[in-house]
Amino acid sequence: MARTACLLFAVLAALSVVASGIRFDASNFEGIIPVGVKQPGQKHERARRESYSPDKPFFQWWYFWVRDLQENVNYGLSFDLSYCGSSQADCDDDGFYAMFSQVDRSTKKNFAKYEQYPFDDFNRSGDFNLKVTHPDDAAQGTGPTYSLTALDDNTFRITGRMVHPDRQWTADGIATESTIEWDLTLKRVYGWYGQNLFEIPARLTGVIQWNTYAHDCLVTGSIKITEAGATRVMQLDGSNRYRAYADMNWGIDFPSPPPSIAEDDPAALDFAWGWYYAGQPATDTTPEISIIGGVGLCYVDNIIGNMTGRFIDVRIGDGTSLETIQV
Repeated sequence: MARTACLLFAVLAALSVVASGIRFDASNFEGIIPVGVKQPGQKHERARRESYSPDKPFFQWWYFWVRDLQENVNYGLSFDLSYCGSSQADCDDDGFYAMFSQVDRSTKKNFAKYEQYPFDDFNRSGDFNLKVTHPDDAAQGTGPTYSLTALDDNTFRITGRMVHPDRQWTADGIATESTIEWDLTLKRVYGWYGQNLFEIPARLTGVIQWNTYAHDCLVTGSIKITEAGATRVMQLDGSNRYRAYADMNWGIDFPSPPPSIAEDDPAALDFAWGWYYAGQPATDTTPEISIIGGVGLCYVDNIIGNMTGRFIDVRIGDGTSLETIQV
Protein backbone atom coordinates (compact mmCIF):
# COMPACT_ATOMS: atom_id res chain seq x y z
CA MET A 1 0.00 0.00 0.00
CA ALA A 2 2.75 2.43 0.92
CA ARG A 3 4.54 1.65 -2.36
CA THR A 4 1.34 2.38 -4.28
CA ALA A 5 1.05 5.71 -2.47
CA CYS A 6 4.65 6.54 -3.35
CA LEU A 7 4.01 5.77 -7.01
CA LEU A 8 0.92 7.98 -7.04
CA PHE A 9 2.83 10.82 -5.44
CA ALA A 10 5.65 10.23 -7.92
CA VAL A 11 3.15 10.74 -10.76
CA LEU A 12 2.12 14.04 -9.18
CA ALA A 13 5.77 14.97 -8.82
CA ALA A 14 6.32 14.26 -12.53
CA LEU A 15 3.30 16.37 -13.40
CA SER A 16 4.82 19.22 -11.40
CA VAL A 17 7.60 19.53 -13.97
CA VAL A 18 5.01 19.97 -16.70
CA ALA A 19 2.81 22.28 -14.67
CA SER A 20 5.24 24.81 -13.24
CA GLY A 21 8.71 23.36 -12.96
CA ILE A 22 8.65 23.13 -9.16
CA ARG A 23 5.18 22.03 -8.06
CA PHE A 24 1.94 20.38 -9.10
CA ASP A 25 -0.51 23.24 -9.56
CA ALA A 26 -3.99 21.94 -10.43
CA SER A 27 -5.06 25.49 -11.28
CA ASN A 28 -2.94 25.20 -14.43
CA PHE A 29 -5.07 22.25 -15.58
CA GLU A 30 -8.51 23.77 -15.07
CA GLY A 31 -10.91 22.14 -17.49
CA ILE A 32 -8.70 19.04 -17.68
CA ILE A 33 -8.23 18.18 -14.00
CA PRO A 34 -11.05 19.15 -11.58
CA VAL A 35 -9.86 21.97 -9.35
CA GLY A 36 -11.72 20.88 -6.24
CA VAL A 37 -15.45 20.33 -5.90
CA LYS A 38 -17.72 23.34 -5.45
CA GLN A 39 -20.79 22.87 -3.25
CA PRO A 40 -19.85 19.21 -2.58
CA GLY A 41 -22.64 16.71 -1.99
CA GLN A 42 -23.21 14.48 1.03
CA LYS A 43 -20.99 11.69 -0.29
CA HIS A 44 -18.00 13.98 0.25
CA GLU A 45 -19.01 14.60 3.87
CA ARG A 46 -19.51 10.92 4.66
CA ALA A 47 -17.99 8.97 7.54
CA ARG A 48 -14.89 7.21 6.21
CA ARG A 49 -13.83 4.64 8.80
CA GLU A 50 -14.57 1.75 6.42
CA SER A 51 -12.09 3.16 3.88
CA TYR A 52 -9.16 2.59 6.24
CA SER A 53 -7.55 -0.50 7.74
CA PRO A 54 -9.30 -1.64 10.96
CA ASP A 55 -5.87 -2.52 12.35
CA LYS A 56 -4.86 1.13 12.51
CA PRO A 57 -6.23 4.01 14.57
CA PHE A 58 -8.49 6.45 12.80
CA PHE A 59 -10.01 9.83 13.60
CA GLN A 60 -12.71 11.95 11.99
CA TRP A 61 -14.43 15.08 13.12
CA TRP A 62 -17.06 17.52 11.91
CA TYR A 63 -16.34 21.05 13.12
CA PHE A 64 -18.70 24.05 13.23
CA TRP A 65 -17.90 27.68 14.00
CA VAL A 66 -20.86 29.95 14.71
CA ARG A 67 -20.32 33.65 15.19
CA ASP A 68 -22.37 36.60 16.36
CA LEU A 69 -20.80 39.47 14.41
CA GLN A 70 -22.67 42.14 16.36
CA GLU A 71 -21.69 40.98 19.87
CA ASN A 72 -18.29 39.60 18.76
CA VAL A 73 -18.96 36.17 20.24
CA ASN A 74 -17.71 32.92 18.70
CA TYR A 75 -19.02 29.42 19.38
CA GLY A 76 -17.15 26.28 18.37
CA LEU A 77 -18.80 22.86 18.16
CA SER A 78 -17.42 19.53 17.05
CA PHE A 79 -18.49 15.92 16.79
CA ASP A 80 -15.44 13.65 16.88
CA LEU A 81 -14.96 9.94 16.22
CA SER A 82 -11.87 8.22 17.64
CA TYR A 83 -11.06 4.60 16.76
CA CYS A 84 -8.15 2.84 18.41
CA GLY A 85 -7.62 0.11 15.81
CA SER A 86 -7.38 -3.59 16.54
CA SER A 87 -3.56 -3.43 16.79
CA GLN A 88 -3.69 -1.09 19.82
CA ALA A 89 -4.62 -3.30 22.74
CA ASP A 90 -3.80 -0.67 25.38
CA CYS A 91 -5.81 2.16 23.78
CA ASP A 92 -8.80 3.53 25.69
CA ASP A 93 -9.66 6.48 23.46
CA ASP A 94 -12.36 4.71 21.44
CA GLY A 95 -15.61 6.59 21.21
CA PHE A 96 -17.60 9.65 20.23
CA TYR A 97 -16.64 13.07 21.61
CA ALA A 98 -18.75 16.23 21.60
CA MET A 99 -17.23 19.66 22.15
CA PHE A 100 -18.74 23.09 22.74
CA SER A 101 -16.65 26.21 23.27
CA GLN A 102 -17.18 29.94 23.56
CA VAL A 103 -14.80 32.81 22.83
CA ASP A 104 -16.40 36.13 23.79
CA ARG A 105 -14.11 38.91 22.64
CA SER A 106 -16.25 41.53 24.40
CA THR A 107 -16.61 40.06 27.91
CA LYS A 108 -13.53 37.79 27.69
CA LYS A 109 -15.68 34.89 28.93
CA ASN A 110 -14.09 31.87 27.28
CA PHE A 111 -14.70 28.19 27.98
CA ALA A 112 -14.67 24.71 26.47
CA LYS A 113 -16.48 21.55 27.53
CA TYR A 114 -16.31 17.97 26.22
CA GLU A 115 -18.34 14.82 26.65
CA GLN A 116 -17.30 11.28 25.71
CA TYR A 117 -19.60 8.41 24.72
CA PRO A 118 -18.89 4.76 23.89
CA PHE A 119 -19.70 3.57 20.40
CA ASP A 120 -22.56 1.55 21.90
CA ASP A 121 -24.42 4.89 22.14
CA PHE A 122 -23.51 5.91 18.59
CA ASN A 123 -25.55 5.37 15.43
CA ARG A 124 -24.92 6.35 11.83
CA SER A 125 -27.40 6.21 8.95
CA GLY A 126 -26.62 6.86 5.31
CA ASP A 127 -23.45 8.69 4.37
CA PHE A 128 -23.71 11.58 6.74
CA ASN A 129 -26.31 11.42 9.52
CA LEU A 130 -25.01 10.82 13.05
CA LYS A 131 -26.83 10.26 16.34
CA VAL A 132 -25.61 9.65 19.89
CA THR A 133 -28.07 8.88 22.67
CA HIS A 134 -27.32 8.74 26.39
CA PRO A 135 -29.05 5.74 28.06
CA ASP A 136 -31.09 8.12 30.25
CA ASP A 137 -32.31 10.00 27.19
CA ALA A 138 -33.17 6.73 25.49
CA ALA A 139 -35.17 5.56 28.52
CA GLN A 140 -37.03 8.87 28.84
CA GLY A 141 -37.60 9.33 25.13
CA THR A 142 -35.72 12.64 25.06
CA GLY A 143 -32.97 11.58 22.66
CA PRO A 144 -30.94 11.81 20.64
CA THR A 145 -28.43 13.57 22.87
CA TYR A 146 -26.44 14.70 19.85
CA SER A 147 -27.29 14.63 16.17
CA LEU A 148 -25.96 15.79 12.83
CA THR A 149 -28.42 15.56 9.93
CA ALA A 150 -28.10 16.56 6.29
CA LEU A 151 -31.55 17.90 5.37
CA ASP A 152 -30.28 18.23 1.79
CA ASP A 153 -26.92 18.87 0.13
CA ASN A 154 -26.94 22.51 1.27
CA THR A 155 -28.68 22.34 4.66
CA PHE A 156 -27.38 20.79 7.87
CA ARG A 157 -28.97 20.52 11.31
CA ILE A 158 -26.86 20.13 14.47
CA THR A 159 -28.42 19.41 17.86
CA GLY A 160 -26.83 18.80 21.23
CA ARG A 161 -27.72 18.41 24.90
CA MET A 162 -24.55 18.63 26.99
CA VAL A 163 -26.38 17.84 30.22
CA HIS A 164 -24.82 14.59 31.48
CA PRO A 165 -21.97 15.06 34.01
CA ASP A 166 -21.26 11.32 33.98
CA ARG A 167 -20.14 11.67 30.36
CA GLN A 168 -17.95 14.72 30.89
CA TRP A 169 -14.45 14.20 29.55
CA THR A 170 -12.98 17.56 30.45
CA ALA A 171 -14.01 21.19 31.00
CA ASP A 172 -12.07 24.44 31.06
CA GLY A 173 -13.52 27.75 32.20
CA ILE A 174 -16.96 26.33 32.98
CA ALA A 175 -18.33 24.24 35.86
CA THR A 176 -19.10 20.55 35.49
CA GLU A 177 -22.74 21.05 36.47
CA SER A 178 -23.28 23.71 33.80
CA THR A 179 -25.39 22.64 30.84
CA ILE A 180 -25.34 23.61 27.17
CA GLU A 181 -28.03 22.88 24.60
CA TRP A 182 -28.27 23.81 20.95
CA ASP A 183 -30.41 23.30 17.89
CA LEU A 184 -28.91 24.95 14.83
CA THR A 185 -29.62 24.78 11.11
CA LEU A 186 -26.92 25.85 8.67
CA LYS A 187 -27.81 26.86 5.13
CA ARG A 188 -24.77 26.74 2.90
CA VAL A 189 -23.78 29.77 0.86
CA TYR A 190 -20.35 28.56 -0.29
CA GLY A 191 -18.53 25.27 0.07
CA TRP A 192 -15.48 23.61 -1.49
CA TYR A 193 -13.66 20.29 -1.26
CA GLY A 194 -10.17 21.09 -2.51
CA GLN A 195 -8.49 17.78 -1.69
CA ASN A 196 -10.77 15.55 -3.75
CA LEU A 197 -8.03 14.95 -6.34
CA PHE A 198 -5.63 13.75 -3.63
CA GLU A 199 -7.96 11.69 -1.45
CA ILE A 200 -6.74 8.25 -2.56
CA PRO A 201 -2.99 9.02 -2.22
CA ALA A 202 -3.60 10.63 1.17
CA ARG A 203 -5.68 7.64 2.27
CA LEU A 204 -2.82 5.29 1.42
CA THR A 205 -0.34 7.32 3.45
CA GLY A 206 -2.83 7.98 6.27
CA VAL A 207 -2.13 11.72 6.42
CA ILE A 208 -4.95 13.98 7.60
CA GLN A 209 -7.51 15.16 5.03
CA TRP A 210 -9.61 18.34 5.05
CA ASN A 211 -12.97 19.22 3.48
CA THR A 212 -14.40 22.74 3.77
CA TYR A 213 -17.78 21.65 2.47
CA ALA A 214 -19.66 24.66 3.92
CA HIS A 215 -17.19 27.43 4.71
CA ASP A 216 -19.88 30.11 4.58
CA CYS A 217 -23.41 29.52 5.93
CA LEU A 218 -26.51 31.32 7.11
CA VAL A 219 -27.57 30.02 10.51
CA THR A 220 -30.84 29.83 12.43
CA GLY A 221 -31.76 28.23 15.74
CA SER A 222 -30.84 28.60 19.40
CA ILE A 223 -28.05 28.10 21.93
CA LYS A 224 -28.92 27.76 25.62
CA ILE A 225 -26.26 27.95 28.34
CA THR A 226 -27.10 27.44 32.02
CA GLU A 227 -24.33 28.30 34.45
CA ALA A 228 -24.45 28.98 38.21
CA GLY A 229 -28.26 29.01 38.14
CA ALA A 230 -28.47 31.61 35.35
CA THR A 231 -29.66 30.76 31.83
CA ARG A 232 -28.77 32.59 28.64
CA VAL A 233 -30.60 31.84 25.40
CA MET A 234 -29.25 33.06 22.08
CA GLN A 235 -31.72 33.11 19.18
CA LEU A 236 -30.09 33.11 15.75
CA ASP A 237 -32.44 34.41 13.07
CA GLY A 238 -30.55 33.82 9.82
CA SER A 239 -29.74 37.52 9.39
CA ASN A 240 -26.39 39.03 8.46
CA ARG A 241 -25.63 39.36 12.17
CA TYR A 242 -24.85 35.63 12.22
CA ARG A 243 -22.68 33.39 10.08
CA ALA A 244 -21.41 29.82 10.42
CA TYR A 245 -18.56 27.74 9.05
CA ALA A 246 -18.41 23.94 8.71
CA ASP A 247 -15.59 21.60 7.78
CA MET A 248 -14.37 18.08 8.50
CA ASN A 249 -11.07 16.24 8.92
CA TRP A 250 -10.12 12.57 8.94
CA GLY A 251 -7.15 10.25 8.71
CA ILE A 252 -4.65 8.16 10.64
CA ASP A 253 -1.71 10.53 11.17
CA PHE A 254 -0.98 14.20 11.53
CA PRO A 255 1.93 15.64 9.54
CA SER A 256 5.28 14.50 10.94
CA PRO A 257 8.93 15.37 10.29
CA PRO A 258 11.47 13.01 8.70
CA PRO A 259 13.32 10.56 10.99
CA SER A 260 16.37 12.81 10.92
CA ILE A 261 14.49 15.47 12.94
CA ALA A 262 13.78 14.64 16.59
CA GLU A 263 10.33 15.38 17.99
CA ASP A 264 11.78 17.90 20.48
CA ASP A 265 13.76 19.69 17.75
CA PRO A 266 12.23 23.14 17.02
CA ALA A 267 12.44 22.27 13.32
CA ALA A 268 9.78 19.60 13.90
CA LEU A 269 7.25 22.38 14.45
CA ASP A 270 7.45 23.21 10.74
CA PHE A 271 5.74 19.89 9.93
CA ALA A 272 2.17 20.80 10.69
CA TRP A 273 -1.04 21.98 9.09
CA GLY A 274 -3.23 25.02 9.59
CA TRP A 275 -6.20 26.80 8.08
CA TYR A 276 -7.20 30.41 7.74
CA TYR A 277 -10.57 32.01 7.11
CA ALA A 278 -11.85 35.50 6.31
CA GLY A 279 -15.36 36.52 5.34
CA GLN A 280 -17.91 39.28 5.17
CA PRO A 281 -21.71 38.98 4.84
CA ALA A 282 -23.34 40.64 1.85
CA THR A 283 -24.87 44.10 2.19
CA ASP A 284 -27.07 46.17 -0.08
CA THR A 285 -23.98 47.40 -1.91
CA THR A 286 -21.37 44.65 -1.45
CA PRO A 287 -21.40 40.92 -2.27
CA GLU A 288 -20.91 38.02 0.13
CA ILE A 289 -17.20 37.30 0.62
CA SER A 290 -15.72 34.05 1.90
CA ILE A 291 -12.05 33.04 1.71
CA ILE A 292 -10.70 29.75 3.05
CA GLY A 293 -7.09 28.62 2.83
CA GLY A 294 -5.05 25.78 4.27
CA VAL A 295 -1.41 24.77 4.19
CA GLY A 296 0.49 21.76 5.48
CA LEU A 297 3.97 20.23 5.38
CA CYS A 298 4.57 16.50 5.90
CA TYR A 299 7.26 13.90 5.38
CA VAL A 300 6.16 11.08 3.04
CA ASP A 301 9.13 8.70 2.78
CA ASN A 302 12.80 8.65 1.77
CA ILE A 303 11.89 8.63 -1.93
CA ILE A 304 9.37 11.46 -2.09
CA GLY A 305 10.78 13.35 0.89
CA ASN A 306 8.81 16.32 2.19
CA MET A 307 5.61 17.56 0.56
CA THR A 308 3.78 20.86 1.01
CA GLY A 309 0.09 21.27 0.17
CA ARG A 310 -1.77 24.55 -0.31
CA PHE A 311 -5.52 24.80 -0.90
CA ILE A 312 -7.41 28.09 -1.34
CA ASP A 313 -10.98 28.96 -2.30
CA VAL A 314 -12.05 32.59 -2.77
CA ARG A 315 -15.71 33.47 -3.32
CA ILE A 316 -16.98 36.98 -3.97
CA GLY A 317 -20.67 36.96 -4.81
CA ASP A 318 -22.06 34.71 -7.51
CA GLY A 319 -19.72 35.87 -10.26
CA THR A 320 -16.20 35.59 -8.80
CA SER A 321 -14.48 32.38 -7.79
CA LEU A 322 -10.79 31.58 -7.47
CA GLU A 323 -9.54 28.09 -6.62
CA THR A 324 -5.90 27.15 -6.15
CA ILE A 325 -4.42 23.73 -5.38
CA GLN A 326 -0.65 23.30 -5.11
CA VAL A 327 1.31 20.25 -3.96
